[in-house]
Amino acid sequence: MQPPLERIDTHDLRLAGVHAVRPDVKQRWWKPLGPATGVDGNTLAVRLCSRALRNALIPTINIVALQTGLLLSGNMIIETVFRYPGLGKLAVDAIGAADYPLVQAVVLIYAGSYVLLNLGAGILHAVLDPTVRPI
Repeated sequence: MQPPLERIDTHDLRLAGVHAVRPDVKQRWWKPLGPATGVDGNTLAVRLCSRALRNALIPTINIVALQTGLLLSGNMIIETVFRYPGLGKLAVDAIGAADYPLVQAVVLIYAGSYVLLNLGAGILHAVLDPTVRPI
């Protein structure tokens, strides 16, 4: 297993709203909507879970995208301490050797990957939530 994956904190994901998909959601929405839709309980449960999970994924995606910055910064420390070969150790060695073009290249790679991951999170957010789509 890669060391940065060991640092993922699931507490933030719980706070993001994934726990909002609870069994009482079905009962809250079933009372006003159930008889009006004319569908049985199983079909409504499937529709409800898909809508509730879709709404719960929005903050989760945002938090995961923001947590990648912490994973990337911790990557340098973990690679240096445990002597894993990678970009983090390369950057620390380049700083020690005063190889500034290499440091700039590594920082550019880290920044570019962070920006691309957050761009992907923004696109997923627009796909999941139609209220944020541009006109």
